[in-house]
Amino acid sequence: MAAAVPVEDRLDPDYRNTLRHYGDEQGLPQASVNAMLQTRDGFLWLGTFGGLVRFDGREFRLYGADAHDPGASGDDGPPSNRVLALHEDAYGRLWIGTQDAGIGLLERGRFRQLPVCGERCQVNALYPDGDGAVWALSTQGVFRIDTATLQARVQVDAYNAFDWAAPMGEGVLYAGGRDGLWRLTATDSVRVPLPDGRAVVRRMASAPDLLWLLLSDRALYRFRPSTGAWTLIRRDLPLETQLVPSNDGRVHVSDEASGLRLLAADGREVPVQGAESLHARVLHLDDAGNTWIGTTGQGLWRMRSARVAMLHAPGLGGRAPGRVVEDDGRGGLWMGFGCAGLWHRRADGGTRRLAVEAVLDDACISSLFRDPATDALWIGTSNAGLGRVRDGRLERVWHWPGEAMLGIWRSRGGDWWAATLRDVYRLQVDEDGTVRDARPVAAFSGMSIVRMVDARAGGVWFVGDRGAFRLVGDAVVERWTAEQGVPAFARALHEDDDGLWIGTYGGGLVHVRDGKVQRYTTADGLFDDTVSCILPDPDGRLWLAGNRGLSVLLSRPIGAAGPRLTTIGTADGLDPVEFNGGTVSACRTDANGRHLFAMIRGFALVEPSRFEPAARRPPTPYVDRVTLSGRALDPFDLPEIGVDAANLEIVVGVIGLADPGRTRVRYRVGEGADWVEAGPGRSLLLPDVPWGELRFEAQARYLDGDWSAPVTLRFQRPVPWYRRDWIWLAASLAGLLCLLWATRERRADEGDYAAVVARARARLGDGRTAE
Repeated sequence: MAAAVPVEDRLDPDYRNTLRHYGDEQGLPQASVNAMLQTRDGFLWLGTFGGLVRFDGREFRLYGADAHDPGASGDDGPPSNRVLALHEDAYGRLWIGTQDAGIGLLERGRFRQLPVCGERCQVNALYPDGDGAVWALSTQGVFRIDTATLQARVQVDAYNAFDWAAPMGEGVLYAGGRDGLWRLTATDSVRVPLPDGRAVVRRMASAPDLLWLLLSDRALYRFRPSTGAWTLIRRDLPLETQLVPSNDGRVHVSDEASGLRLLAADGREVPVQGAESLHARVLHLDDAGNTWIGTTGQGLWRMRSARVAMLHAPGLGGRAPGRVVEDDGRGGLWMGFGCAGLWHRRADGGTRRLAVEAVLDDACISSLFRDPATDALWIGTSNAGLGRVRDGRLERVWHWPGEAMLGIWRSRGGDWWAATLRDVYRLQVDEDGTVRDARPVAAFSGMSIVRMVDARAGGVWFVGDRGAFRLVGDAVVERWTAEQGVPAFARALHEDDDGLWIGTYGGGLVHVRDGKVQRYTTADGLFDDTVSCILPDPDGRLWLAGNRGLSVLLSRPIGAAGPRLTTIGTADGLDPVEFNGGTVSACRTDANGRHLFAMIRGFALVEPSRFEPAARRPPTPYVDRVTLSGRALDPFDLPEIGVDAANLEIVVGVIGLADPGRTRVRYRVGEGADWVEAGPGRSLLLPDVPWGELRFEAQARYLDGDWSAPVTLRFQRPVPWYRRDWIWLAASLAGLLCLLWATRERRADEGDYAAVVARARARLGDGRTAE
C-alpha cells in the first residue's frame, strides 16, 4: 500500500474559438480578400484581385471578367477581376466596385457595367444613403447613384481624394483620404477639420456615434460626431495597420505583428482569441453565428465560438489520449490519460496526478468505477490489475496474470463484475472492500466485454464483440446477436421506456422494441456507423459518440425520413473528433449533468444546455446549373423546350454556412409527386423530357432541422400538333367515316351481280359492256 503523490496543477475547460482556413486549395482565387458581403439569399460574396467569388459554405464559384459560368447566359462576369467593394441594394442586385472599370451590377445571374466615371475609374467604397441611393467613392470623386434609375450625380468633384468611407446613420456618410475628412448627406458636403493640423486620413471606420481614424502620422484618433470632440488614442501604429469594421457595429484593429483585436469604445485593444496571427482586412458576421475574416495574404478564415471544451493533461502538450473518466462525487473528475497514469481534477480546477504505476505496475488505466456506498475509486489497468483509492491511499486488491484490459463495475443489486479481453468474472467482495474470489462466468468465456449496464427487466446487460446479452444469475435469458439482426461488434447500450438502443462498431445504431429490430446506418441518415457511447440527457435526447465526432438524436421515435440529429465536430471546438471508445469507462455524465467523452487526444466536455434545439433557419436550396442536350440554360429565363429535346439535367446547390457538410437535399418532379432524397451529386437527369408543363422542386435541411421552402423551376415543352389527342381523334374519325362509306357502297350493290360486272368491265375498258 502506498500514498498517492500529489502534484498540483490546474486543468480548466478550454472553450476556444475554432478557425477554419480557406485558400487556393479550396477554390479561393487569390490570398487577399478586399471586400465581403452576405446577400439576403444567404450567399457569401468576396471581392479579390482574382475576381468576384460566391461561396455557399461548400463551394467557391469564381466570376471573372474573362470567365464563363456554365449556368449563365449573356454577360457572365464583372467588368474587372480586381474587385474592391460590394453592396446589395433593395432590389437584390449586387453592386461591384472595381479598381479599373468602375461599377458592375449583377442582377438575376447577368452582369452589366454602369456608365459611371467613364467606366474606367477606381471605386473604393459603396454605401447606401438611406434614401434609395448609393454612395460611390471613386478616384473621379464621390457619386450618388439613384438605384431606381441608375443615374449618377457627382456629389464631390475631386480627383483621387477619398479612399475610405464610414456610414454614421440617418443618411450621413463620412469620407476620408488625401483631401482630409468630409461629412456627406444627400443635400450637402462639408469638410471636417482634422485635429492638430493633420491633413490626410489613412484609415477610417465607424461605430455608433464614434469615428475611428488613423491619420497620416500613424496616430489613432477617436472622433465623436455628436459633440465634435477629438481624442488621441495611440501613436506610432505599424504602417500596415487596418481599421476593420464589422456588420454588427463593432470595430477591430489589425496588423501583422499582433493580429486581430477588438477596439473598445475607450480605446483599449482586446485580442480576439484564435486570431492573434491574422492580419485582417475585412470582417463579416453571418446569420449562422460565424465570423468570416478576410485577410491580407492569408486567405479567408471562418471563426466560431466553441460549444465544446477540451480537457488535456497538464504538462503533456495536449497529446495524451483520453481513456477513462469517472465522477468523484464532489463536482470533480477522475481521468486516465493514455498511459500517463491517473489524474484527479477537483471542482475548483486544481489537478494532481496519482502515480498508480508505483503500486499497480501499470500507468495505463482501462476502467474507473466510484462506489457511492464507500466513496472508494476502483481502478482497472491494461495488465489486468485491480486497484482501489480509499481515504486518499492507493492499494492493489487483485490481479489476473496473462489477462488484459480490465473493466470493473458494480451492478445496482450490489454484484461486482470484472471483464477482460476474453473473460468475465463475478467478484466476491467483503463489506470492507476486500476481494475474496473471482469466479469466471462460463456463458461469456472467450468474449471481450466493453460495457455492463443494469437491465430494467432484471439482471445485467453485457455488451461486447458478439452482441448484447442479459444475464440473470448465471444464465443468459435474452440475447441480441447477428442471428437476431444485430451486428456482432457491439460497443454501447442504453435502455429506457423506448426500448433498447445498441451502438455498434461499423454497424450503426440498433433499436430493439417489443422484439422487433430496426437498424439505422449512414444510408438512413445516421451521422456515423460507429456508435461507441450512448448517453441520455434530461430532455430525452441520446448523445452518440463515434469515429466522426459526436451527434445528438433529437427526437424519438425515428420517422420514415430517418434520424433527426445535431452533429458536433471541429467547428464546435471538438478537436480531434474521433472518440476513443475501447474501454469500459470511456464516457460519463457527471453530477452537474455534463457529458465527458474520451477522445484520441484528451477529453471533450459538453454541457447539453449549450445545444438546445436550434431555431436556425434551414439551408437554402438553389438551382446551380440546368443543361438540355448538353447546352446550358439560364435558370432565371428558361426557354420553351423543343420537340427533339433530351437529357435534361438539373444540379441543385445548398447555401448552408452554418453546417455545410451536414445537409440533405430532396427533390420531386411533378406537382404532388413523392419526394426523393438526392445523392452526393445533388443532380437529376431526365433522358426523356415529358410533354407539357414540367414542375421541378428541391428542398434542403440540416440533419437536425426541418425542410426548407422549395426552389422551383417550371419548364414548358409544348406538345406538337401531330401528338395532340384531337389530331389522333380526328384522324381516327376520318378513317372510320371512310370505312363506313366503303361499306355502304358495297352493301348497296349486293344482289345486283350484273351491275357489278358491268362496272368492272367499264373500268377495265375491255369493250364487253357494249355487247
